[in-house]
Amino acid sequence: MKNFSENFSKPVTLTLAIDPASIKDHQRTAIFYYDEAKKEWLEVGGIISGNQISAEVDHFTKYAVLAVDQPFNENVNLSDISGH
Repeated sequence: MKNFSENFSKPVTLTLAIDPASIKDHQRTAIFYYDEAKKEWLEVGGIISGNQISAEVDHFTKYAVLAVDQPFNENVNLSDISGH
């Protein structure tokens, strides 16, 4: 557990292992941290290199690598529904 509430004076690089083969075509991978006050995971981002993902962070907390679905293209032209 951390024992202070301040952020780091300088960002540090967090590097975590990933399995690129487990990521589906419609997903992307990012590092997230758990916000205890909001009770939700917040995205940090990250850069993938081989089987690792790295991001700069400025505080201690719970971090995880998550695969998230990418939004579908909203500009799809569906020609079979015209007139409905």
